[in-house]
Amino acid sequence: MSLTDAFTGPDDGARLADLHARLGRRAEQEEILDVAYRTVASPVGELLLAATPRGLVRIAYQVQGFE
Repeated sequence: MSLTDAFTGPDDGARLADLHARLGRRAEQEEILDVAYRTVASPVGELLLAATPRGLVRIAYQVQGFE
């Protein structure tokens, strides 16, 4: 499978999510992860969660901006 084939097709979202998860695990295993972040759906809207190896460092609402 070529790199192009790996990211095309009806399940692009699932493949990219899998790639993202694998890269995050690898970075954590190699201790090169400074800050990990992700967005999650919640009853109050989309949230940004940011964490370091010591714990959660930021929670932001979408209206606050995720930059």
